[in-house]
Amino acid sequence: VTLNPEIGLDLRSFGFVAGLPVYRVSSPQRNTTGIGDAYVSAFLRRPARLYEVASGFTLGLPTGSMEQGLGAGRVSVDINGTVRRHFETLRPFVGVGYTNSTFNNVGYQRPFISNGNAFYTSAGFDYRIGRRLTAGVGGFGLLAIGTQTVISQMSNMQSMGGPGSGMGGGPGMINGMHDGLPA
Repeated sequence: VTLNPEIGLDLRSFGFVAGLPVYRVSSPQRNTTGIGDAYVSAFLRRPARLYEVASGFTLGLPTGSMEQGLGAGRVSVDINGTVRRHFETLRPFVGVGYTNSTFNNVGYQRPFISNGNAFYTSAGFDYRIGRRLTAGVGGFGLLAIGTQTVISQMSNMQSMGGPGSGMGGGPGMINGMHDGLPA
């Protein structure tokens, strides 16, 4: 179970958010509760005719216990960019990014943290239903570069994988923002 309280400021072209996840892990090999890695994120958005271009930067601080599977044990960074096209109610988007630690994100809850360089991409669309409701669908992919160290939340074991170790996943530390763009 993950609880991720955030506080932030979202202006028309700039946003800032800080968060501190709290995890409750219960498995046959591990039973723990604690805080994860604290993070701060900033993003910029600019309209460009019918498009919206955004970039984001997230810095993760090693506040969670690596031994308990709650943190990366190091400073983490995530840099990403997104382009979104505006139609009346449909907004397709595509994004790319780089991270040095892969964590949970809004779209996919992982039972592990992966330390290692990775590039990722995401794409999909949001459909605006009324004034305050948006539904969306998206996909993502992750390409691990070099050696990856996997920190399991479910067991007391760590593993290392070489290049192309087949790790799946999505953006490293993208939070309540959809690739730097609120839905």
